[in-house]
Amino acid sequence: MMERINSRELTEWIAYWQIEPWGEERADYRSGMIASVIANVNRGKGGRRYKPQDFMPKFGLSKKQKPVKEMRNIFLQASSAFKRKQDYGQYNSRKISGSDVGQDGLI
Repeated sequence: MMERINSRELTEWIAYWQIEPWGEERADYRSGMIASVIANVNRGKGGRRYKPQDFMPKFGLSKKQKPVKEMRNIFLQASSAFKRKQDYGQYNSRKISGSDVGQDGLI
């Protein structure tokens, strides 16, 4: 499209986008708005008010990155917990039989 568009038309599209933005960022804002309304309706008295930005994804690198040593420790802890869960699951799993499934198809 950029190969077929002239400078004037591009300027018009930019102006239109500034008045009526579209795209994923705008969709994220709309979703954040809905989520913040639901959260605010269900928060307790005296709780902080939520803003749409509290529920929007944040892309890119954070301004405050954790040190490599701390990230390594977090990874090792998570890896160890996952291994324990896997080992535990091997000894405590059971097969689901047809009698375990109800008429509605749920276990």
